[in-house]
Amino acid sequence: MKARKLWVSSAFALLVLLIGAAAGVMVTIVIAAPSAPPTLAEAERPEWLGVTTQPSDDPRKFDVVVQEGATVALRAPVTGLVTEMRCDQGQVWKSGESTVTIDGTRLLLLHTAIPLWRALTPGTKGADAVAVKGELARLGLAPSSGDALEWRDLDAARTLFAASGVSIDPESLNTDQVIWLPTPEVSPSNCAAVGTPMNAGDVLGETTPTVMVQLGDIPALQAGLRELLIDRVVIPLTDQLTPQDPSGLSAILSTPSYRSALGDGTGPVTLTATLRLVEPVNVVALPPSAVTLDPTSGACVATPSGTATVSVVSSALGQTLVLFTEQELPDRVRIDGPRQCV
Repeated sequence: MKARKLWVSSAFALLVLLIGAAAGVMVTIVIAAPSAPPTLAEAERPEWLGVTTQPSDDPRKFDVVVQEGATVALRAPVTGLVTEMRCDQGQVWKSGESTVTIDGTRLLLLHTAIPLWRALTPGTKGADAVAVKGELARLGLAPSSGDALEWRDLDAARTLFAASGVSIDPESLNTDQVIWLPTPEVSPSNCAAVGTPMNAGDVLGETTPTVMVQLGDIPALQAGLRELLIDRVVIPLTDQLTPQDPSGLSAILSTPSYRSALGDGTGPVTLTATLRLVEPVNVVALPPSAVTLDPTSGACVATPSGTATVSVVSSALGQTLVLFTEQELPDRVRIDGPRQCV
């Protein structure tokens, strides 16, 4: 029966075409596809996005240059018996302090650009006099200007020595009271034991190999203390991005990355390191379209209550991580950011 109805319908359509053709009339049969049900229609783009936070330590990848320095001998300035030696593991010798006595006499640790090689008296000129004044200035003792040592500088040196229990000649700065340091701070090793007889010039100890780490160009970063990560070695940094403990840099020398990059060479080597926040911050991940960057007032987003200021932490992989500068977080933000930040 269905086949008969289909044959009749087809015959009727053919008949209409033939009649139309005979009458010179063009007939077009249009077969329309059924419309898609509402559930299959394209979903509308949402206007708002809910706000949720996630912790982020803002990791940044940087190239760092690592250079291992040479070991420097720390020498006794006088002949005598070592009667005190502070050289425990992890000990740091700092310029302006005293950690060694010979024959019961305290000696001052002093860093200068060049080792002191003669007694300095008021009026003495030369690179050694300038070096002493440079270290006095670094230690906050306000030396005189110029290239000659003055009474004012000798008074400042006397103050420095006295603070560590070291007495000096009132009219000169003598080399027999000073242990020269190649840097303002050193980590000593292989030190002479208490009771060891020393001649002037003998080795009291030596510095551990110094390691210099230089970061490449650093863009603006989210505020907060950071640390440097190389393989599994973590180096805490100051707010100036310098090592809090320079002696800790020696741990880099044992990392697989350093050994692999160094090979049979002597350095320096370039490594990839991660610079990250010590304390993670709570950030919100948003599509880039939700964040408006204003050259004068910074970045902002649109919220139900108006425009909110944000700080962009990072942007990658199709999302922008922002930190809300206001205490309370909005429950949602508009997917299309405001035209401008007010």
